[in-house]
Amino acid sequence: MNKGYGITALAVFCCMALLPTLALPAPAAESRPGGASGAGEGEPAALQVLRAESGAVESVSLPDYLFGVAASELPDDAPGQAVKAQAVAAATLALYRRGQRQANPPAALLGADVSDDAATDQCYRSREEILQKWGGGDEAEQREKEWRGWIAEVADYRVCYGGELAMTVYHSLSAGRTESAEAVWGEAVPYLTPVESAADLTSEDYISTKTLALADFAAGLRTIGGGEGIDDDCAVGEVVRTESGGVQRVTIGGVAFTGRALRAAFSLRSANFDLTVGEEEATFTVRGYGHQVGMSQYGACAMAAQGSTWREILSWYYPGSTV
Repeated sequence: MNKGYGITALAVFCCMALLPTLALPAPAAESRPGGASGAGEGEPAALQVLRAESGAVESVSLPDYLFGVAASELPDDAPGQAVKAQAVAAATLALYRRGQRQANPPAALLGADVSDDAATDQCYRSREEILQKWGGGDEAEQREKEWRGWIAEVADYRVCYGGELAMTVYHSLSAGRTESAEAVWGEAVPYLTPVESAADLTSEDYISTKTLALADFAAGLRTIGGGEGIDDDCAVGEVVRTESGGVQRVTIGGVAFTGRALRAAFSLRSANFDLTVGEEEATFTVRGYGHQVGMSQYGACAMAAQGSTWREILSWYYPGSTV
C-alpha cells in the first residue's frame, strides 16, 4: 500500500538582507526551564558547580564561570557584543536557578548550585578545557584575555522582570522565529514570547534531516508513552503547530504524539519539523537547533555583527525585561 503521508511544510520567514553567515558551534548545551525564583540579592562570589562526568563539586568564581559558559556556548569568533549578551544571560540564569533551588535542593546536584551538564543547566568548561578547545598557545591566551575583558564589562548586570531575576533561557538556532515558553513548556512567561530571528535562516545548520527505516520508526514510536500499541502503519494525520511553527501535536497511526516527545525519541535537533512517511522509511526535515525559547545564539551573533549592542540583543530576545 502506498503511504505518501506528510506534514505540510512551514512557510519560511523572509530573511534579513545582507546578514553574514556565521559558523554555528556544535551546541553542547541548550539552557532549560526552571521554576519561580526570587530576586538576585546577596549574590555569591563563587558558584558551586557539579562536574557531571566526575561527580566532583567545584567552587568556581563568577567571572570564571561566565567565561567557561560563554566560551563553551558560542563560536570561537563570536562578536564581543554577543559574548557580553551571553555572559549576562548566563549569569542571570545561573543565579535564578540557584535561588530557585535553595528551598528544596535537588539531591542529584550533590549540594551544588548548578551542573555543567547541558541537560540540567548550562554547559561549562574550565579554563584549561577552553584553552584546549581553542587550540592552545598564544592565540588562545590572547582570545581569553579579550573575552574576559568583554565579560568583565558586564559582570554586574542582570536581566530582570518585575524586579526579579528573569529566567534567561536560550538556544542555538531558531527556525526564523523563537517559540513562547507557554507553547513549549505549558506555562506562560511574559518575557519569553515569540520574536523574529530571521538571521537564523541563513545558517548552514538551519535544516537537518533524519531518515529511518519504517520498522525502526515504528519501534521508536512505541517507546513513547501512549504509543506502545502502534503498528507499522504509521500514517500521519492531524498536525497542530505552535504560533512559530513548531509541532505541538501530531497524530501518527491514530496515536497523538507531542513534538517534544518525538524530538526526544528520535534525537531531533528541534521540534520544528516536517515528517514524511513512505512505503519503507520515514524522514524528518528539521528546522533550527534547540527548544527555540529565549535568545537565539546564532541570532545574537548576527545582531552583534550588524552593530547591535548587548543590551539591544537581550531586550530583543527577552521583550519587556530590563537590564
